[in-house]
Amino acid sequence: MSDRFISRGFVGKRREPELANRIPPGQYAVRDFPVLSAGPTPRVSLEHWSFTIEGLVREPVKWAWSEFLELPQQKFVVDIHCVTKWSKLDTHWEGVSVDTLLEFADLDPKAQFVTARCRQSTVDLHVSLCRTCIFGKAPNGCGACI
Repeated sequence: MSDRFISRGFVGKRREPELANRIPPGQYAVRDFPVLSAGPTPRVSLEHWSFTIEGLVREPVKWAWSEFLELPQQKFVVDIHCVTKWSKLDTHWEGVSVDTLLEFADLDPKAQFVTARCRQSTVDLHVSLCRTCIFGKAPNGCGACI
């Protein structure tokens, strides 16, 4: 019987020494995007894809994929550190900032949160109103990966 109480699965993979200053303890570097899913990744035809702002707005705003691509785009290079222990460094993203999208919506002053239904995440509206909070559409130039 081992004297260790914690199994090696909880310790994580070793960080590469040259990346130790960029990767948090317990994380390891990946080159791809590990996908954790309970089933197949859903595929949405770009002909049927849409982006809608609704709720506490005067009138809902909706874009088709081709219209979304015409909106002002921003590019970022960031490191991603996932709670499942992987880190992806120097990830190139392109997308539309939340504040740019909200320029098209007449928000009710009572609005406090933004909910993204594709991932069921809720973010405080004031946090998302910054030029670095985007709906990314193209990690590392993959095109239509929103």
